[in-house]
Amino acid sequence: MSISTTMSNINRIQKDIASLQKQLSDEQRKEAQLSGKINQIKRSVTKSTSLSTLNSKMSEISRHKNDISRCNSKKAD
Repeated sequence: MSISTTMSNINRIQKDIASLQKQLSDEQRKEAQLSGKINQIKRSVTKSTSLSTLNSKMSEISRHKNDISRCNSKKAD
């Protein structure tokens, strides 16, 4: 292989690495935001929260946890 081919391959691989690092960073940011939303929902539940509101909040927490699981699987890929 020539030097220019090798340099071209190195540059391409470096761009791929940078892209993957950005994707990982984006997924970590999403995960942190979702965890923050879950904590906010948990703090908003009080003794006077109605059953229907509680069920709604639990569904929302479940949905956010599923989103976190998707983020984790994307990070693992």
